[in-house]
Amino acid sequence: MANLFDYLDWYGDFDFQTVPFNEVDNLVLAQLSYMKLDGAIGPDDLMPAYEAQARFLQAHGLETPSDNEKRQAELVRLGEAVATPGVQLPDNGPLISERTNDLLDYLATSGKRYRNARVGYYESVLDEDTHEQFAALTVLLPDGTVYVSYRGTDDSIVGWVEDCEISYRIIPSQEHALRYLRRVANKTVGPLRIGGHSKGGNLAAYAAAMAPELDNRIIDVWCNDSPGFEDKVVPLSSFDRLLDRTHIFTPEYSVVGAIMEHALEPTIIKSAGDGVMEHSEVDWQVMRGSIVRGSEQRTGSINVNRAFSDLLASRDLEGREKFINELYQSCLDHGLHTVSDMMGSGAAGLRAVTDSINSLDESDRDTMYNFIWSAMGGAMRGAAADATASTAAALAPVTKAVNEAVTTAMAKVETGAKELIKKTADPKTVEFLADLRDRTQERLVAAGSGETAVPDEAATSDSSEQDSLPSTQSDMPAGRNDAEQSR
Repeated sequence: MANLFDYLDWYGDFDFQTVPFNEVDNLVLAQLSYMKLDGAIGPDDLMPAYEAQARFLQAHGLETPSDNEKRQAELVRLGEAVATPGVQLPDNGPLISERTNDLLDYLATSGKRYRNARVGYYESVLDEDTHEQFAALTVLLPDGTVYVSYRGTDDSIVGWVEDCEISYRIIPSQEHALRYLRRVANKTVGPLRIGGHSKGGNLAAYAAAMAPELDNRIIDVWCNDSPGFEDKVVPLSSFDRLLDRTHIFTPEYSVVGAIMEHALEPTIIKSAGDGVMEHSEVDWQVMRGSIVRGSEQRTGSINVNRAFSDLLASRDLEGREKFINELYQSCLDHGLHTVSDMMGSGAAGLRAVTDSINSLDESDRDTMYNFIWSAMGGAMRGAAADATASTAAALAPVTKAVNEAVTTAMAKVETGAKELIKKTADPKTVEFLADLRDRTQERLVAAGSGETAVPDEAATSDSSEQDSLPSTQSDMPAGRNDAEQSR
């Protein structure tokens, strides 16, 4: 199934007048903020996409094109740059698609849709002391609109801590997002689209809600599998005036997007990812200018979300703060600063994780282990249930055909037995035929779906003959009993 890169290949040559801005353009620009543009674009820089791409490559080891070759940067493919000695593109961690580094290149070279877009106002902060992981950039589009893109949770532990801190306080990234939106609004003109993926969507919603002075400029708020809000911290009523402009998407297997509450019911979409990796919007399935809709949330993610909800419910706001702070500090004490530290170090990484948990006090330690086991158990049970449901869905046409064949065959047996019984008055023969009929139907059921199929009226020869056939002589019609007695 196609993804956002396929969309750029297909629609790159269509400008925004021909194909207006849509929800897949939102995915492209929300994902763009995951590019690590430190050293390439500053907070006050604004430039064409091709120049931003050239600076990105230069910041990571590619020679700067000479003045008379500066347009050459528009033609440089990222794959060629990787082959250049000394070029080392950023590692975005195991949870963010490695294709993210291709995005600026696609915008610069895929066609006229984004060729004249300007990219800039890049900011990035990672502070373990203040618990802040924040990044944002802005894209000025050829249609005159401005897309403010907030980065979601990256590979850093502090980013994941902030996701949890949303449950009991306004986090530093939310405050930074509001300042950033107001700064960009002062630097630009035209309608504002505000969005992000994961935590970035939460930041977008918060900033838009807290800047009522920009209501007349904000035309869209995009939240792509983003955590919600704790009503005691940020009242959900804060978003009421923006509901008609807000778009919330979650994949069928959603964990991050199910954290806390949303002011609007999310739209469920399909992903080519598996399990928790459905969170990556690079794998979201698209068709033309739309994200492909899904059906319902998967059982596995529902169980994991229930475990997380139970964890939050076990603590009030102060208790959540104490628990999360102690767990975070314990991770730092054991050398865990990124998700890669946990996942990429084999047994040593696993040992550091267990040591971090074991260093908590008894109550918090028990709470954490209960959460882990509940989440893992729920995910495994859910995976089994989802697999069973998928198998049943795949076999449904076969099951239906078998049931229809069994129903038809049983109707024929019933009709045939009735015809034979009509032709005899011998009670033993009648009983034999009825028993033969019952045994034949039992075998048909056993050969089919295992469910008793009942023939409908259309399958029998005469609606007056719908009454069940006799199984014993005492159940025989009165006329036949009289005939036997007179004999």
